Amino acid sequence: MPQVYSPLQADVIINADASKNLLSGAVRAGKTYISYDLIVKRLKDCPVGNRLLVGRTERTIIRNVIHPMQERFGKVYVSGISNGECRIFGKRFYAIGANDEGSVTKLAGLGLVYCNGDELTTWPDSFLRMLWSRLSSAGAIFDGTCNPKGPSHPVKKELIDRASQIGAKVWHFTIDDNPFLDPIFVANLKRQYVGVWYQRYILGRWVAAEGAIYDVLDEDIYVVDKLPKIERTWVGMDYGPGSVTTFWLLGLGADCRLYWLDFWRWDVNEEFQQKSDPTLLDDLDSWLDQNNYDPDAIVVPADAQSFGILLQERLGTFKRIRVMAWADQSPGSVLRGIEETNTLYALQQLKFTKRVADKGGFERWQDYVWDPVAQARGEDAPLKKEDHDCDAGRYVVQHSRPYWMSLLRD
Repeated sequence: MPQVYSPLQADVIINADASKNLLSGAVRAGKTYISYDLIVKRLKDCPVGNRLLVGRTERTIIRNVIHPMQERFGKVYVSGISNGECRIFGKRFYAIGANDEGSVTKLAGLGLVYCNGDELTTWPDSFLRMLWSRLSSAGAIFDGTCNPKGPSHPVKKELIDRASQIGAKVWHFTIDDNPFLDPIFVANLKRQYVGVWYQRYILGRWVAAEGAIYDVLDEDIYVVDKLPKIERTWVGMDYGPGSVTTFWLLGLGADCRLYWLDFWRWDVNEEFQQKSDPTLLDDLDSWLDQNNYDPDAIVVPADAQSFGILLQERLGTFKRIRVMAWADQSPGSVLRGIEETNTLYALQQLKFTKRVADKGGFERWQDYVWDPVAQARGEDAPLKKEDHDCDAGRYVVQHSRPYWMSLLRD
């Protein structure tokens, strides 16, 4: 057990005695750390019965709970997960990943005396509601941690807003509630996030994602006339044979910054003509030839199967293209990509050439907005309208991350 807690952490240890205890707020604010002590405390206080660890996946439980507890208490006292179970100070815990609607079946027939939940806001609503019904034993307790999302999210509406009615307790953390962090790290973290992410991840507020997604973009700051030497390039693609197909060229400069160098776009509604996959491939190769860049890879979305297969067959015939990669379209990749791209903009590590701005590309990023209908459901999602360019950009930013992440300037 640590010798020193922050004031808010100490309050949690002393007063987390409700049937449901939630630690909500900023990233790196000490929420998860203190939850380990709550687990140990519950081993003494809770009656005999089934105990459960829940996270988005078993892998995140291992990363966020098991490994840190092993480092703190030792592997003798905290075992790894095997066959959905682990042991903490000799007591058995079941471990469940709640990453989709089918996860609710894992709770069937399970009565619980204790549950510790990590990343609550990533769980399906149905899982959370079923979990409450499983905590049926006398004296059963739930402890959970989460980062905030929108104010319509079920965790906010059904747990936080109704805490007094349902016998729950909630602690709100900001980044400044963790006095053990390096001040330079905190300052850099505050620079990293802007807009809705700053409100949520730094201040710990449950605010709506509304308006422009990339709301920091100012033409005077983000459009440049001169470029450094470009060291590497990549192409991101969004594919719409009946709507819009677009390619975005991303470059990594000798100054360790990223630049949107150029883009190519074919809008069927404006041109009144569709293009076949072979024609699009020829257009792509000609466009890259005009730019005089040999990209490391072109990143293709999964819904462009026919284009991708044809491209793979013809890779050896192109002047400029040698490698194709499929875009990350796994669950959660949209928001992860948006957040990562927004971080680059916030740090002014990603900018636009005047060529892109003159062709209207800068405005397309400015016009990318959150979907208000999704927000009303408690979800964060971009409006599926005029999103082709930003999707192509997001794909290539995510793909190229291993190359530029370590080079970002302070």
